[in-house]
Amino acid sequence: MNNIDNFCIEMITKRISAYKKRNEEIDWHAIRTLRKSNEEDMRNEILVRIYDGELADDTTLEDYQRNCDFLEDLEKNSISCIERSNASIIVDTSSDNFTQLDVSSKSAWSSYKKKLSVEKHFSDLSIAIIEKETEKIRKRLTTEYIEEVGAIKGVVVGAVQSGKTANMGALIAQCADSGWNMFIILGGMIENLRSQTEDRLIKDLSGDNYFNFISLSSICQKKPDTSQELCNINLKTKAKEKYLCFALKNKDRLENLIKWIKRDTENAKNLKVLVIDDEADQASVNTGDITKEEKKKIYALIDELVNGTKENGQLKQLCGAMNYICYTATPYANFLNDSDLKSLYPNNFIATLTPSNSYFGPQQIFGISEEGYDGLSIIRKIDLNDKDIIDDIYEYGSLEMPSSLEESLLWFMCVLATMRYKDVHKPFSMLINASPKTDHHECIANVILEWFTKFKIETIIKKCKVLWEREIHTFSLSTFKDEFPQYDNINKIEDYPSFEEIKPFLYSLIEERANFIKVNENNQFEYCNGIHICVDNCKNNKITLNDEYLRLIYPNKQQLDDNPAIGFIVIGGNTLSRGLTIEGLVSTFFLRNGRQADSLMQMGRWFGYRFGYELYPRIWMDDKTVEQFEFISQLDYDLRLNLNKYMTYNASPRDVGPLINNTPAVSWLRITAKNKSQSAIIDCESYDYTGIQAQTISFDEDLSLMQHNINCTKSFLNNLNEPKKSRSNNSYVWKKVDVKLILNYLNEFKFCNNNRIFSDISIFNQWLEKKDTELCMKEWNVVLAGVNSDNDPWSLNDKVKIIKVTRSRKSNIKDFINIGVLRSYRDNFEDITIDENTDIVDSKISNAIKETSKSADIFEIKKELKIEVRPMMVIYIIDKNPKQFKANLLEDSMNKREKLNLKEDLVGIYINVPGKKKRNPGTKLTINIKGRKKEEYSNED
Repeated sequence: MNNIDNFCIEMITKRISAYKKRNEEIDWHAIRTLRKSNEEDMRNEILVRIYDGELADDTTLEDYQRNCDFLEDLEKNSISCIERSNASIIVDTSSDNFTQLDVSSKSAWSSYKKKLSVEKHFSDLSIAIIEKETEKIRKRLTTEYIEEVGAIKGVVVGAVQSGKTANMGALIAQCADSGWNMFIILGGMIENLRSQTEDRLIKDLSGDNYFNFISLSSICQKKPDTSQELCNINLKTKAKEKYLCFALKNKDRLENLIKWIKRDTENAKNLKVLVIDDEADQASVNTGDITKEEKKKIYALIDELVNGTKENGQLKQLCGAMNYICYTATPYANFLNDSDLKSLYPNNFIATLTPSNSYFGPQQIFGISEEGYDGLSIIRKIDLNDKDIIDDIYEYGSLEMPSSLEESLLWFMCVLATMRYKDVHKPFSMLINASPKTDHHECIANVILEWFTKFKIETIIKKCKVLWEREIHTFSLSTFKDEFPQYDNINKIEDYPSFEEIKPFLYSLIEERANFIKVNENNQFEYCNGIHICVDNCKNNKITLNDEYLRLIYPNKQQLDDNPAIGFIVIGGNTLSRGLTIEGLVSTFFLRNGRQADSLMQMGRWFGYRFGYELYPRIWMDDKTVEQFEFISQLDYDLRLNLNKYMTYNASPRDVGPLINNTPAVSWLRITAKNKSQSAIIDCESYDYTGIQAQTISFDEDLSLMQHNINCTKSFLNNLNEPKKSRSNNSYVWKKVDVKLILNYLNEFKFCNNNRIFSDISIFNQWLEKKDTELCMKEWNVVLAGVNSDNDPWSLNDKVKIIKVTRSRKSNIKDFINIGVLRSYRDNFEDITIDENTDIVDSKISNAIKETSKSADIFEIKKELKIEVRPMMVIYIIDKNPKQFKANLLEDSMNKREKLNLKEDLVGIYINVPGKKKRNPGTKLTINIKGRKKEEYSNED
């Protein structure tokens, strides 16, 4: 950009600031007219600004005004990005540093910016956003050592697959221009990914600029290069050399790095260090017991590098200046774990990055419920039958192809043929992530190889045509425009070609079928015209006896130039969850149910930029995983809203912790692991469980837990008053049970973690404790459910005996018992006793159950029947090994059931709380951080 652009960019900055703070208004008309009333005065003002050096020597009024038009559009788009992503920066109370952005032609930043534009194809808008956001972060850093302040620590919240590396490179470039001389990148756990990142970043930073970026990664090795000792490198203030060290989060590598610094403490004082912790929620979080001041080894080493070592009870910094920045798309562990100011907690600043309008993120794909946006129509269903087929593949080596996997494969081939028709010279990929187990990956590969040999080419072509016609209708170009109207260059997207146009390319593709990547006699990778199957896991690190390489490795530039659209089917698990970019991802078969939101989010390789193939990505998932990602999308959206609010109230990270929303609707999905959220405080003030209907369908197979639940249930029920028989004569009923007894029982009961609501019963109990003064919550009805039979009763005591209920378990779930359904709809009326003082007869109750929709409000029905309404808890004794078992359950192809065959009976619980039934109760639960206030920014202003 020339001087005129820089002048106007400053105006944009002020305008965006005005937009966010609402405290000033700069009119573009005033900028365009230079605040002059006539043309002659405007031309004279141009000359004045040329003389003052604000504008280029050859600038005309027409040039200036054309630039203003362009930049006004740029500003509007920038505001759109900021508004959409809620980009913000939250800082401590200290002031910015005094460094200025170097925009001279030989600066590292100007050179890097040129690379982003010319080689990475970033738009002017994207580069402008990166520049301004990076400048905000750079202004928070220091090149000085101030003992009272210590290391500067912050976190930058990006988005999965959103070009985070570009932002890290921008920060290194700007800091290199401003006096920093040592850049340490902590990059994951895998060496080949580390070396790829190092090569790419050094290449991007090197170029037409004054500085020479030198790798110091050897200092982390066992035998470092002695020429790279501190005494042998140039750390003078205006030195041309800048040093980069890419260190794995590995004990030996980090120890060697720290030893390198400690070997020369005098020269270490000249190190002006910026540590960038990539994927900072992985390995960098302390999972030791922070109450006992335990530190896991990797965390302890990073902590020593950043905060220094203790001498005479005081922390002494290792370097002349230390800045530590965490980069992550899932910062929950970084916020919620160790919040001590002497830890790695980001107590100086928290910043969010703004993906451009070209980014396909969680909100774009899975929607935002509170905005009423459902996301893009690119999710396809994996049904229960297909999941059972997948289980058979894993367990028995079946070669049957599930229909949804076949669809995803057919779609991938259609897209690959389309890209060859378009003569696109880049790799395209299909991702299959259906299990973390390496043996399972091989099983899936065998199914695909078998499928290619099973059908004739004409049969596959026919299948492709049916799917193609369906998909281009379901998600058409007009659908894309309706669902993603703010997408950059939306009017330049090409529509789908016809099937007849791609058909010849499908023929040539299918003829070569599927193969592994070949290795030739020169140890070089060879690529065919068919599809390459890559089984990417730690078992396949070597070349096979058949000269095949099974892991994913993409072609080099020359190979891509020679062959359009080389195709890869990538099968794997954990190695595909972080760091590795899946190029040209257009078809995903994903069957992984996570326990933690941050881990699941990182598996979303389908997030990112899809330049040139925006219409083509598709994702196959089961309903449960879709629900989890919808929750994650809302979680991510809410976090950014809260951070924006946090910024608005000028809160300091030292004082105030960012609020994180949660919901009991998917409590089986934790935000992050327990040992990564040790400073989390759950705030239940706005939690609402009214209308909740929750049942335990999952149980641990631990015998001692089963026995504990039987014993505490007997103790609870035996301490109640005399029960009455239910009107159905199947159950026993205790009326008006004190809520405190209910709370005591629920606190003592041991629930399986896989139950919705019950996985963290303490949250429900906290809410109930606050509600126990309300008349409608103070007294409960308790039901011990049974069946009307005299066979083999279960005895609570001499007077109370019931028949146990029978349930089967899902055979495809191995880690715990899942019975699918516990209660029946009729059970909601089992608290009506046989001698209840009511005119309602059994037939009327039966008719109400029969005629009423099962989604209707049960308590409203009871009111209509003039029955007193209370919250109710139904307890079931589930037979450990029933003598009579329905044979058809074993033959059910959709559910694949089997007997429980346990050594102890199970206790199941169903809770029904009065109120309007909610699909997603309690969506306003928030999590805060120990030692941090929330009042300063948690109001609704």
